[in-house]
Amino acid sequence: MSDDIRREIRRLKGYSLMYEAWTSDDYPRFIAVTLQQATPWFPDSYSVNSVNQGPYGDAVINEMIPLLERQFRMIAKPYARHVEGASASGWQTLALLLRNPDFFGGGWVLQPDPIDFERYQLVNIYSDTNAFRIPRDPFNTTERYFQRTVEGQPLVTVREMTAWEAVLGTKGRAGGQLSAWEAIYGPIGRDGYSVPLWDARTGTIDRDVANYMRDNGYDLLAYAKKNWGTLGPKLQGWRTDPIAPLASSSTGPVFGESSAQAAGPRGGVACIRTECHFLSCPRYTFGSAPGDNGPRTPAGPSFRHDGYSAPRRIRFDGGGCRSAGRRGDRG
Repeated sequence: MSDDIRREIRRLKGYSLMYEAWTSDDYPRFIAVTLQQATPWFPDSYSVNSVNQGPYGDAVINEMIPLLERQFRMIAKPYARHVEGASASGWQTLALLLRNPDFFGGGWVLQPDPIDFERYQLVNIYSDTNAFRIPRDPFNTTERYFQRTVEGQPLVTVREMTAWEAVLGTKGRAGGQLSAWEAIYGPIGRDGYSVPLWDARTGTIDRDVANYMRDNGYDLLAYAKKNWGTLGPKLQGWRTDPIAPLASSSTGPVFGESSAQAAGPRGGVACIRTECHFLSCPRYTFGSAPGDNGPRTPAGPSFRHDGYSAPRRIRFDGGGCRSAGRRGDRG
C-alpha cells in the first residue's frame, strides 16, 4: 500500500469520526453565523471602522451580535463567543480580538493578510521608498513580487498587480486586494475616495498614508505593541492555532465540559467566522488546547517573523505575541 493511499485512509477515517461525533445527541451545540459585509470597495469590510467604508466594526460589535443574542438561543458572554477566519478574514479575526478582548473568548486566525506592515507582503511601507523595486546594490534593482506558488515560483509582481487593479477601476474602485487595503486602512482624499499607498505608475510610497495606517491601528503588530500594557493582562492564556484546538489530548476532547472548566472562564481558544463565521455556543465553551497550561506573565509583544510575512500561527504567552509564517503567501 502506497503512502498516498495510507494518508487518504487516515483522512477519510478522521472525517468519519468527526461526522459521527458532530451528529451525536450529546455533542455540544453551536450556532454558526457567517458575516457577509460587501462594501462598494471590496466584498468584505474587514469588520473595522474605516473613514472610507464606514463604522462596520461598531455595527458588528454593538448592533449585530447583540441583536442575534437577543433573538436566538445564544449565550451573551465572552466565553461563548468565538471567532474564526482565513486570509482577509484571518486579519479581521485578529483585529476583532485585539480591539475587543473583553467581548470575545478567543479565535482561530488562519493565514491572515499582513498583520505587520513592515511586511506588507514583501513591502516595508515605513522604510522602503518604492513598492515595485528592491535595491540590490548602488546601481541595480530587482522587481518585487507579490505572490508565488508553494514551491517558490513567482507568479505576479507588485507592479503587475497594481497595474491590473488600475485597469479594473480608478480611484480605488477595482475591487482588488491592494485597493481594498487602501480603502479599509487608509485615509480619505479631498475627492472623497481612498488615498493610494503608492503611486500606481512609479511605485513611490506615500509615507503619510503609511503612517496613517499605523497610527489608526490597522498595523496589528504596531497596535498590539502600543496597547500591550492594557492588552497583555487580558490576553493571558489566549492561544490562536488552526490545528491544535481541533485535536484531542490525553486530558480528553477539546470540545467538552470538563476541558472547558479546566481551561478557565475564557475556555482557552475561541471562534466568529469572518468571510466571516460567528460561532456561539449555547451549551458549552471550547476547551483549552493540549499542552498549553504553563504560567504566563504579560510582557511586551514580540512577533517573531523569521523574515516571513502573513503569519500562519499567533500565540499569546509569557513572551508576548509570537508569530511565524511564509513570506509572500496570502490565503
